[in-house]
Amino acid sequence: MLHEHPIKIFRYTAKNLWLLIFPLLRSAHFFPFSAKEAAAWLHGAWFDLLICLLILTYGAIRWFYCGFTYNTEVIRRQSGIFLKRETEIPCCSITSVTEEHAFYLRPFGAVRLWIHTGAEDIAGADMQLLLYRADLTAIRQVIPLMRSAPEVKQHRPHIARLLLFSFLFSSSLSGAIYIAAIFFQGGRITRDLLEELQAEQLLMTLTDQAAAYFKGIPRLAITVSILILAAWMISFVGNLLRYSRFRFFADQKAFSIHRGLISPYRYRLRRGAVNYIDIRQNLMMKLLRLMSVHISCPGYGNQKNELPVLMPLLQKSHATHFLQPLLKHQPDIIGKKKPKQTFSLFRIWLFIWQPLLLTGMVLAAMILTKHFFPLIYMRFSFFGWMLLLPCGWFLLIRCVSAIRTRMWIENDRLYLHYSSGFIFHTIIAPISNVVCVQITRTRTGKRCGLCNVFFYLQGKHVHRHKLTGVSEHAWQQIRAELEKKAA
Repeated sequence: MLHEHPIKIFRYTAKNLWLLIFPLLRSAHFFPFSAKEAAAWLHGAWFDLLICLLILTYGAIRWFYCGFTYNTEVIRRQSGIFLKRETEIPCCSITSVTEEHAFYLRPFGAVRLWIHTGAEDIAGADMQLLLYRADLTAIRQVIPLMRSAPEVKQHRPHIARLLLFSFLFSSSLSGAIYIAAIFFQGGRITRDLLEELQAEQLLMTLTDQAAAYFKGIPRLAITVSILILAAWMISFVGNLLRYSRFRFFADQKAFSIHRGLISPYRYRLRRGAVNYIDIRQNLMMKLLRLMSVHISCPGYGNQKNELPVLMPLLQKSHATHFLQPLLKHQPDIIGKKKPKQTFSLFRIWLFIWQPLLLTGMVLAAMILTKHFFPLIYMRFSFFGWMLLLPCGWFLLIRCVSAIRTRMWIENDRLYLHYSSGFIFHTIIAPISNVVCVQITRTRTGKRCGLCNVFFYLQGKHVHRHKLTGVSEHAWQQIRAELEKKAA
């Protein structure tokens, strides 16, 4: 039986040590080094240090009684001190493998390995190992899915497209989540660090400079804008580092994806494990005839703030050639049997009522505030006008979606065109991966021959795809095809 890397001890103890590390660090004020202050710190922190030592000892015992074995047929992992637990995964059940070469693990010669199966919703169905690099190299030669094979196709997007991808798929919300996570983990130390860096004074200086340049805009609006821009920049840099050095390889049995600058990741995905393809575009990408290719595959895209990207950006004209390895016997991935969509005022209303309602609420709030609270309106009207911009953008997207939304079956594959939020989706899935279909109708929609269709497709979590305002005739055709294949 082989043991994992000793760094695994810290993983066993991290949750408990985290409660003690920060109090110990906050009380350490002996830099530059002073023997007197160090002795005083040890005198006051000896009990916390003893608790840390006991926790590390417990982690070392857990690590010693944990090990793994492997061969060409199966990989096993054993754990537990008193209650022994053994997890066994047949190699034929492995759908994907993930390698994380984190920057903080490389100095210790360690790498993290995830082994994924198609039963990820079941606790213990997957396996995570922290290995020596030599052990990982040996496993690559034994596990069938990880064995290297002659590459049939290789794609490496240009750095300009990675920059554009990071720009298009970054958001201030993601950046804010990063900042919140840092504050949550770091707590008081993060706050003290920001105070030392005079972050508040820097923000006030930037606000003053922007207020002098953008005269007439409230200072509060400028401050909020700076914070939003800073959060977006954090998200942009994070995406750029995450997807730098992106490479895609395809061979006869699997796909390989390499990405990451600081902490490289390597993925190995079995061809038959891809549940469906998700081609994503925003409105700007549609105008530039660009698309981002995503997939649903067990074990891929599971990391925090990670997108299941197969190709960051791709010209629409090159899509068929690129996706040919994923869709065998499929001459045209865009499909040739696109049904013509019927239009009616009620169908258009189904798409635009939400952005119209949001726009109306913002305008009504602005009008009422201006009439009853003119002083508040003078101070905060800028925010109202800024809220109208995403509302108008959302309305434009929904209008395009009214033209684009449709569904059909071709060559035993289900094609779905729809929008979700600000993103347009094209789903291509084998009809065998359709788990469930739900239909909703309103009385007016029934008279107009329209319905809403919800497709639930197989995945780590069953994914729901909503198509609004599709014709009853199109749904009956889909239903007949599904029933034929089920029979």
